[in-house]
Amino acid sequence: MRVVGLPRLTRGQEFVSNGDTVTGARLEREGGNEGSNTWSWYDNPFVGTREFNGLRVMMALVNNWDLKQINNRATGTSGGGGQYGITDLGATLGRTGNSLNRSKGVPSDYAETHSRPFFFSIFNFRNYRFRTRMESLVKHIPIADARWIGDRLGRLSTDQIRDCFRAAGFSSTEVEGYAQIVTQRITALKQLGDAAAAPPVRRALFN
Repeated sequence: MRVVGLPRLTRGQEFVSNGDTVTGARLEREGGNEGSNTWSWYDNPFVGTREFNGLRVMMALVNNWDLKQINNRATGTSGGGGQYGITDLGATLGRTGNSLNRSKGVPSDYAETHSRPFFFSIFNFRNYRFRTRMESLVKHIPIADARWIGDRLGRLSTDQIRDCFRAAGFSSTEVEGYAQIVTQRITALKQLGDAAAAPPVRRALFN
């Protein structure tokens, strides 16, 4: 990106070219005067809602294995309302597992974790437990709520999904790979509850 009036940096100058063009930058939204607080996956105002259950499914869909509370921030909550968000999604789009074999931002690993039918591997509790409390996070999600988020995600076109990965700086090959996998997972969510697409094992995962 181009940063007008960029001074010479004492750190990171190697990422600057032509005086004002920066590559590999990470941006952080500036908040107001009020500080932000962390929020817990297990104790927040939205527990039990369809929307929060959809967010939990999303974390499994992108293979987020770093579900620490410190990665969740809430602002403007002192007077009620406020905004809740996940501010660090860096540990995604790779392989879940223990500290030796998990990865992030690796398309082949992301695809490999779901080479079997979607929900047989997306909730691989043994792999997730090494890093997070993912096992308890994805339990007891009603099928209707998982299918709801699938239906909403299904409104995205394949081109829009490609644009998300293209904007993140992935190569054209990676963009196509990620878009294909994400589209397949969304389709699986949309089919939850269908007799032909949801065998008993899949149903049990959302009891």
